[in-house]
Amino acid sequence: MTALAVTALCAGTPAQAQTGQQTLSASGQTFGAFSREIDLNVATDVTYDSNVLRSRSGTEAARGLDKEDIILRPRVEGSVALPVGPVQFSVNGLVGYDIYTRNSELNRERINLTASAQGGIPSCGANVTGGFSRGQSDLRDLSIEPGDPVTSSINVQTITRIGATLYCGSFVGLRPVAMVEYRQSRNSNIRRRGSNVNSLTYGGGVMYSNPIVGQITAFVSKSDFNYPDSAPLVLVPFPDINVLNAGVRLDRRLGARLQVNGQVTYTKVDIDGLAGTAYDGINWDISASLRATEQLQITLGTARQIDTSAGFRSNFVRSSIYSADINYAITQRLGLNLSGSYQKRDFDNSTLLPTFGSISDDKFTRLSARLKFQRSRRLGFELFGTYDKRDADATIYDYEGFTGGIGIRLHM
Repeated sequence: MTALAVTALCAGTPAQAQTGQQTLSASGQTFGAFSREIDLNVATDVTYDSNVLRSRSGTEAARGLDKEDIILRPRVEGSVALPVGPVQFSVNGLVGYDIYTRNSELNRERINLTASAQGGIPSCGANVTGGFSRGQSDLRDLSIEPGDPVTSSINVQTITRIGATLYCGSFVGLRPVAMVEYRQSRNSNIRRRGSNVNSLTYGGGVMYSNPIVGQITAFVSKSDFNYPDSAPLVLVPFPDINVLNAGVRLDRRLGARLQVNGQVTYTKVDIDGLAGTAYDGINWDISASLRATEQLQITLGTARQIDTSAGFRSNFVRSSIYSADINYAITQRLGLNLSGSYQKRDFDNSTLLPTFGSISDDKFTRLSARLKFQRSRRLGFELFGTYDKRDADATIYDYEGFTGGIGIRLHM
């Protein structure tokens, strides 16, 4: 039985992850058959981090942390896909715990789970999705609060979401599509709960589907954001935000040497209480993967999108991202991955009072290398290293850092 892998129309809409990462991937398949799959791994990494602070040297007291640390990251990760009659159920993700040898206050669970149920009758179908993630916020995304090292470093962010995509029509040809998704983000630190955000996204469009071309969708979507816990703050509360997207998406992941998954949208942002439009312009989220040879695969990505920020006071964040990823199979057992990314963020603070530790823009560069050795069908090892550099208008957040370590993975 063949299934149509319909994803949310507005993948890549605001507050997708609150980290400014690309949301569309060139991996996977546009169309896929229902299948049964169970893949479970137990893994752990030991990582040296030269700058846990994610800020310049001399901010140890402000963060209440040691600058360097060694981190142990045990986890269970895997995916399960089970067809039950006309419905395909799937669950994937990881559950782990981060253990810091010096900064034990950062010890925290790390959970990232997604689930879906897809099925339907010959003329109509639906895809219901959900997700749950929880973990310590990356300190790169947390402002430094004067005299409060706990708020400057400790925050557990929990994100939950549920959504559905509905479609009707023949497998090949035009079909109407509609979607809705609700998402909420919560912060554990009481001084950051003003950034708790609820979002409701809904939209519809028309999709053209063809097993040779892939899927082409013209769509319109609207996202409404509100901050339920901002009113009690002494500072000016966060206003509600409305984001309108209209665009075209191409999903052409057909197993060929070149795969493309991307969308281009016109985006308009309105802020309650602000006269005029806060932002309007062209956004995009595009990923392309080329299998150049049997051993070499190259993936390029770029995105411009609207995000929210859990750790810096801002109405919204405009992010521009550029990335490259190279995978090379040296032998059947030994593989090399090289990757790099550049991100520029602009924080909109137009309706908020300026505060110490606020930020208007930053630039972030990351270079990574990973060597993988598959000792046997069940046992694998990894060596990895990453260099980070950040330049911000508030120089307290400028830093360079290196992480490196070793990992082991056991396939169950």
